[in-house]
Amino acid sequence: MRHWLLVSLFALAVSSPAVVSASPACWRQPPTMPVTLEEADIFRDGGTLYVMFVDARGCRYRITHDRRVGAGGPRCLYINATHPTHAGATMLDPAGDVAGQAANALEHWLQSAYGRPTLMRIASATSMAELTREEASGARVFDMVRTIRSAPCPGRRAGGSSRTVACYRSRPRSLGIDNRHEECQGGRAMTCGSG
Repeated sequence: MRHWLLVSLFALAVSSPAVVSASPACWRQPPTMPVTLEEADIFRDGGTLYVMFVDARGCRYRITHDRRVGAGGPRCLYINATHPTHAGATMLDPAGDVAGQAANALEHWLQSAYGRPTLMRIASATSMAELTREEASGARVFDMVRTIRSAPCPGRRAGGSSRTVACYRSRPRSLGIDNRHEECQGGRAMTCGSG
């Protein structure tokens, strides 16, 4: 009986999808492709966007972009929470390895989940009302990739000084949709506090 139970558990482990890592800080390392999207949605606080996905190692990533109306302060990216006010939310440097690999992994997910015509439709939509429910989820992932790539808030250098980065609006290059980068905010550079 005991042998049968062990064999059954082994067969279940081999045939089951990736188990989410129990390591609480695995999100501090760049994600490994491919990823499985768990959720992409917005809060009704002005549109704070979040995505949750699990990488090939089983690590769960939760990334959010602060878009709260009337909150003041920076409009930065955060990791380890679905909202900037939730416990564990940590500012994410959009120029860092974790953000870069997350954007790459999400772009890869978009390419594998949707065909080029659907990606073009998602990229050109002016409102979510134009999209199906499934396409709207893809549009939120697309928006998160664009947000990460646009460096909405710079990270911090050692010693706590902020660095200034240019703000860009762009569509993900690897999707082959638009390779142009247009500077936003009148071409001005921005710092974390000026968002």
